[in-house]
Amino acid sequence: MPNCANIAAVIHADMCEDERNGYSWEPRWGGDHPDGYKTLEIEGREYGYWLGSYDCSSSVITAWSQALRYTAFEGVLDDAYYTGNMREVFERSGLFYSEDSANHRGDIYLSDGSHTAMCQDGGDDGVYGYDCMSHFSINENGEVYGGYVGDQTGYEAYVTAYHDHPWDTNLHYNGAADGAAPAPEPPRIPEQNPGMPYNDLGMTYRAHVQDAGWLEPVHDGQTAGTVGFGARMEAIKITPPEGVTLNVMLHVEGIGDVWYNGVARGSCDPVMGTEGESRRIEGIAVNVMTLPPKLEGCALYYRVHMSDIGWSPWIREGGYAGTKGQGRKVEAVEMRFQSEQDASDPKSTGGLLYQVHVEGYGWLPAVRDGMVAGTTGQARRIEAIRFADAPVEFDATVHVQDRGDISAHVGNGVTTLGTVGEGLRMEAITLRGNDRLRYQAHVQDVGWTKECKCGELCGTTGQGRRIEAVRVWLA
Repeated sequence: MPNCANIAAVIHADMCEDERNGYSWEPRWGGDHPDGYKTLEIEGREYGYWLGSYDCSSSVITAWSQALRYTAFEGVLDDAYYTGNMREVFERSGLFYSEDSANHRGDIYLSDGSHTAMCQDGGDDGVYGYDCMSHFSINENGEVYGGYVGDQTGYEAYVTAYHDHPWDTNLHYNGAADGAAPAPEPPRIPEQNPGMPYNDLGMTYRAHVQDAGWLEPVHDGQTAGTVGFGARMEAIKITPPEGVTLNVMLHVEGIGDVWYNGVARGSCDPVMGTEGESRRIEGIAVNVMTLPPKLEGCALYYRVHMSDIGWSPWIREGGYAGTKGQGRKVEAVEMRFQSEQDASDPKSTGGLLYQVHVEGYGWLPAVRDGMVAGTTGQARRIEAIRFADAPVEFDATVHVQDRGDISAHVGNGVTTLGTVGEGLRMEAITLRGNDRLRYQAHVQDVGWTKECKCGELCGTTGQGRRIEAVRVWLA
């Protein structure tokens, strides 16, 4: 019977003590160290994590997610992504409860929205000595962004004596997963579950899968292939957006690295990999050779789902996603163009995520936390704006040409305001309902407005001036 708390503690301590791991909010889920994936044998089973950059919450979430492998609770923590929602997701799993009482090994110290650490020894087992904890703290520059990969100081991540942050609560593990039967075997016939696209910039791809053949094409961050069926990907076809040219490398079982150069929409659409040879794809690397004006400032990101590991981190164009020499099959892939300003999972800081629909371009890549959405110097109108999974709730109003005010409440899920396909300009935006709201607009013939606060109209009405770009953030 596994001791999940001990397994989580062993993994987190290893993450903190391996000098190849350091603190950063980007990319935040590891994978940026050249040594790749690290495996650990604990209690007779294989666990592991991607070496590289983590923060306090991503490291704790990773350790506990790994500890729940081989149990019926595998995947129950997948919705946890930062300290602001850890309490809710961990409690909802049925494995943890919040209580301000003494921790034991594997329990979690939590300050909601601020910091978290793992108890290595609450005095109950003598592994480290009384009241020790492990945590990712700060990078070598005393900041949360940037820095070199790995622990440059010995204190970016470490095991230390207990200290109060102060903590809001302790998340105590109840032991329920220790005796839980493994998850049932997945269905034998693989089925694709693509999920929602990240944007609609025209990145299309499809997978050839063991026992299923060619699956339906997906696009812009959706899942091509299958997850949970144990079926290998054997080939892939990629159709990039108009004006994009790609050089693609696949590492194929029994063959090695194979390059496919000049992949482009309408002119070069090869089958990459094999059909009918039962050979698995083990990894992929993609170089972007040409990029059209619409995608200026963007880069291609991709990740793969591997047997016994799960999803790799998001890899920037030119990098390798997958493994070599480990006999692990790629089961699914996701690919998307996104703004270089949004190089990590947009939920990674819990910030405001927003996206604009621009004349002639359509939906541009999502940005967050005060970054510029839209264009300047191109005389292109914004026609709509949408917010996704906002960390705070608020009300939004946009003033649209010939339509007047359009309002909606913003909270969980995706909220869209404005029009699409009607050629109507957005002329003003007003956000209200939270005093922390700040926003700016770049207005035709005016430039950037002042920094607007909650309830203030940003832009113009009755002047026929288009909004060309916006910035939104929380003070």
